[in-house]
Amino acid sequence: MSFKERLAAPKGHLDYQPDQAFMLHVFWEAPNMDAALTLLRGLQQCAEATKRDTPCTVTYIFRIVQIDSDLASPAPSTLQDIPAYVGGHRKLKFGTPRPVVEQEIRKRGLDVSALDLLVTSSDASVPIPLPPSLQNKIQPVYLEFTEVYLDERAFMEHAASRQYLDGYAVVMNPAAFYRTPVTYRLGTPTQNLIDTILEPVLKDTPLPMVPNGNLFNRALASEQETSSEDAAVHLLISLDVSGTNANEVASQFTQEFVTRCSLFVAFEHPLRSEVSVVRVMFVVGLSDWSQWLPNFQTSANGITIHRAEICGYPSGDTGNDDPTFTYLCDAMRSIVGQLCITDAAHVVGYARHPKANLVHVSS
Repeated sequence: MSFKERLAAPKGHLDYQPDQAFMLHVFWEAPNMDAALTLLRGLQQCAEATKRDTPCTVTYIFRIVQIDSDLASPAPSTLQDIPAYVGGHRKLKFGTPRPVVEQEIRKRGLDVSALDLLVTSSDASVPIPLPPSLQNKIQPVYLEFTEVYLDERAFMEHAASRQYLDGYAVVMNPAAFYRTPVTYRLGTPTQNLIDTILEPVLKDTPLPMVPNGNLFNRALASEQETSSEDAAVHLLISLDVSGTNANEVASQFTQEFVTRCSLFVAFEHPLRSEVSVVRVMFVVGLSDWSQWLPNFQTSANGITIHRAEICGYPSGDTGNDDPTFTYLCDAMRSIVGQLCITDAAHVVGYARHPKANLVHVSS
């Protein structure tokens, strides 16, 4: 099917092919808060289109994170600290035409004339102080994206709308990047997707699933009323846990807890290898807190949690005013210690699609 045909094709399918589910998790660094918020506005368009068109994209959430905020690059103090200038200077030395390099720098919203400071330097390794035009311009901000597709069709169709393409144009603006995003993949996408998009385009790195992990708990969804959309609020909770083996960390979570999660994954944190951290992520219902929180507390007794973050109320909702949400945050804080709550203005998308209780395996 051509992309033009896919744009025109009917969408909203509730059935999916078995054994094709996969998750993409992206670590993204924006140059400053303004760029990060602009990026989220583009992702909001993508999320609205995805929510409308592909219920089998069951998790699709983007946020400015606090749990990994320390991974953001420090604000640059010299010109050599800014990747765009270092890369531009290198391209010039290898023969890339000057107008091409200048255009790339300009697209990132940076001062083209600052490139001359590197070009004319007798020794480019000697630190060059930032010119006034760049001072306080770059204060990197860290974001994470989490996307779960139940099959190849969901992945292909979620991007097949004019609204999505408009948002994606904002996302791919070079001004949204400080360093190259890093993408990781869990699950079993088709070999066709791996060969045509995931590896050559997204340059993703596969990570293994833990034995008790799941990308979509269909059994949990089947407990819901299947004749209507599930409007309940769902939360994505991320934990950074001490450990070197994701399987061992995941095994500390009781089966009673995992079965209450719409999503449950664990993997060695790829950007924290020097301190032995396992990232655990799960999606749970806010209204179901009494069914999963006690089991979470039991599970947490067997692990050391460095930090945790709760995310789930998109912009425009009033999570911080919800007494149940406030109670849950207080309870979680007593269990995990250091708890971050994602700013409602800094998250777009959804932790669980409102039609997730209606999707089913193709017959």
